[in-house]
Amino acid sequence: MKKQKGTTLIEALVAITVIVIGLLALYSAIISGMTINLKAKHKAIAYNIGAQEMEIIRNEDFTSLSNRTDDPFIGTITDLDKLPQGTGQLTISDYGGTSDIKQVIIKVLWQEMGQQKNITLTTLVYKEGLNQ
Repeated sequence: MKKQKGTTLIEALVAITVIVIGLLALYSAIISGMTINLKAKHKAIAYNIGAQEMEIIRNEDFTSLSNRTDDPFIGTITDLDKLPQGTGQLTISDYGGTSDIKQVIIKVLWQEMGQQKNITLTTLVYKEGLNQ
């Protein structure tokens, strides 16, 4: 019997199949990583927007903080356009039955892969300020 040199057709097909499966797994991992990165980016942008609005609220005079529910932001936040269908909602209400303390709830909403996503920031603002 003679020893045959080279590879058979079956060996070549098996090798190609293994390589294709490996490349598909790598492609899937890359796509998943990009999706996770995009979600994290949107969440970071949303938190930044919420923090900007919170600072605007903190710099407002207490008497100008009238009660409202799901209204647009007080400040002009330009980063909302960085979120897909990004919107902001502001709710201000009396806290604990007194008008000397206001509860401020800031929501940033956006669409992501067909689902509504949001972050919520909440704080209390006292009539006399922080140092009184």
